[in-house]
Amino acid sequence: MKLIWQFMKPHWKLLAVTVVLLIADVAGALFIPTLAAQMLNQGTSGSSFEALLNTGIQMAVISVLAGVCAILGGYACATLSARVGKDMRAAIYEKSLKLSVYDFRQFGTASITTRTVSDITTIQFAITSFIQMVLPVPVIFIIALVLSFNLDIEMGFILLAVVLVVLVLFFLMMVQMVILTMPRALECCSRVQEVLEHTPEIRDLVRENPGEKAGDEVLAFRKVSFRFADAEEDTLKNLNFTYRRGETTAIIGGTGSGKSTVASLILRFHEVTEGSVCLNGTDIRDMTQAHLRDHLAYVQQKAWLFSGTIADNLRYSRKDASEKELMHAADVAQAGEFIRSLPQGLSSYVAQGGTNFSGGQKQRLSIARALVKRPELYIFDDSFSALDFKTDAALRKALAAETKDAAVLIIAQRVSTIRHASQIVVLHEGEMAGIGTHEELLEDCPVYREIYESQTKEAQEE
Repeated sequence: MKLIWQFMKPHWKLLAVTVVLLIADVAGALFIPTLAAQMLNQGTSGSSFEALLNTGIQMAVISVLAGVCAILGGYACATLSARVGKDMRAAIYEKSLKLSVYDFRQFGTASITTRTVSDITTIQFAITSFIQMVLPVPVIFIIALVLSFNLDIEMGFILLAVVLVVLVLFFLMMVQMVILTMPRALECCSRVQEVLEHTPEIRDLVRENPGEKAGDEVLAFRKVSFRFADAEEDTLKNLNFTYRRGETTAIIGGTGSGKSTVASLILRFHEVTEGSVCLNGTDIRDMTQAHLRDHLAYVQQKAWLFSGTIADNLRYSRKDASEKELMHAADVAQAGEFIRSLPQGLSSYVAQGGTNFSGGQKQRLSIARALVKRPELYIFDDSFSALDFKTDAALRKALAAETKDAAVLIIAQRVSTIRHASQIVVLHEGEMAGIGTHEELLEDCPVYREIYESQTKEAQEE
């Protein structure tokens, strides 16, 4: 109930109006039988026609007013419930934006959706039922008691007593039905409150961001180890390497070696267990998440596009980009040719998730979107896997010139994609098995040499 009041408090004026209207409705419903009993007694006692007409007019007026109050009260109650539900959903949405990947895994995406939609709908129904069925009960008892003490033992007032008892019993039955729904509503409240009161694993620890620095070192891993909260061993152990401006750093390793976890740590989707990740010499925990991500562009393996146009998607990273800049980024990403082949070009429609484009087209558009941003560090997390070798080679050549003022991180499984990198970090079971150029690693790193030979053998067999 504390949660409901928390969200109802800003709408206390609407709540007060709703209660007043419902009380007026209930009072009218109780006074009408009183007037009916009075009319019956007037008829049996030989009262004049004018007296009967006057009582009838009073009944009609009260009936109309009670009906109007019932309609307005129902509308006000529905509006109040809708506003409370809207505020709750907005609060969960705002909270979900602050949750880390690990937090989402704890709750589950389906559970967050259920709490946002189904649970809050249940709470809204409980609010409406409580206000309309439970709140009027004390008023009914009070008015019924007052009227009962004024009864005379006459035929009409016997009828009134019966009607009052029936009304009271009716509302008591409604209260019982509402009470049966309360446990479910309270459980829904606790589920919603669990999300709202959850402390995110990743949160901003500072309000002010460090000043901008433009040294050669863009990002550095300094003795970084990482362990998932529910794991018994470190996923990454003692990583030490630096991403420099104008250089391409590549990470390669087998499945489960922790390659994509490195990108998650850079983006601060997870917090390092030991050591530090530094952007321009400052620990990324000493800056806001927004500041950190303003300096990064991340392209993941599973390319995702939003509904709208191609231009809308490319401008997602920089709203003020011109069409000339968009097409330049598309040309570098090897997407310019197929965009120009579309009848509407940059204005072509994109379905949610980019389902009207092939995997390779989606990847190239995602890369173009990152290039439009012009960050200090580009992160390509196996982003070239859906490209053929010819397109891959052309893209890497164009990227080299386009990203000369930034640092580039390529996470890949194919040696052919990263062999020209300035430095290659080889991961094996979460540890650095080697670091150096392609030629140095072939000579000194058995893990890298094994990956290279296995891929070369597969290529020759094909």
